[in-house]
Amino acid sequence: MSTQFDIQSLFEFSDIPKSTKEHLVRVYGTLTMLTSACVLGAFLSVAYQIGNVGCSLLGILCLLYIVFSDRKSPGRLVATGLFGVLEGLSIGPLVGIALEVDPQIIITALMGALGIFVSFSLAAFYSDRRSSFYLGGLLNTGIWVMLLMSILSLFGVKGEFVFNFQLYLGLAIFMGYVMFDTQMMIEKANRGQKDYVLDAINLFIDLVQIFVRILIILLKESSKKKSKD
Repeated sequence: MSTQFDIQSLFEFSDIPKSTKEHLVRVYGTLTMLTSACVLGAFLSVAYQIGNVGCSLLGILCLLYIVFSDRKSPGRLVATGLFGVLEGLSIGPLVGIALEVDPQIIITALMGALGIFVSFSLAAFYSDRRSSFYLGGLLNTGIWVMLLMSILSLFGVKGEFVFNFQLYLGLAIFMGYVMFDTQMMIEKANRGQKDYVLDAINLFIDLVQIFVRILIILLKESSKKKSKD
């Protein structure tokens, strides 16, 4: 029996129908466009000092348009690209802070986020699809815990422990959502529900949330190190 490793077999996913594979190509192509648009938005934010809460609100409006517009509408892809730019503008101030502290942090956070995203995406392809139902329940519970803690913080329940707990819990939750959203995307595509734009946006949001949290963690560690020095 040959034990030679065949790297092509790693990406065959023979249990996935051809039509679903074609859908996945569209999803990850759109995800690449969104990520590029986000990078552009972050660059514009840092270069021209723009980006605030208003960008997030505009992003929500774009998202609502994408959800409720006709799937074949040309404006839907335009809104998708604009949503990516607005996300970049929203996280731009945080990226600017990281650049001032240590530009290497940006690269480390980006590589870490991409590594986590790819790893959990591959895990979703090879895992039992039924596990998504159990995973979804756990993730939704985690979101409610974070929401509760955010509400409590409004009433004075604050501190470094609470902040760190929300930070690391949020990172774990969105890592799980990469796997959950990937599994659900495949399941829906197998059933004929193929909205590649919304599927790409779900994965894009997961990726951005992971990147932001890794970036904050690295900034905190860098600040602690400089304080000790």
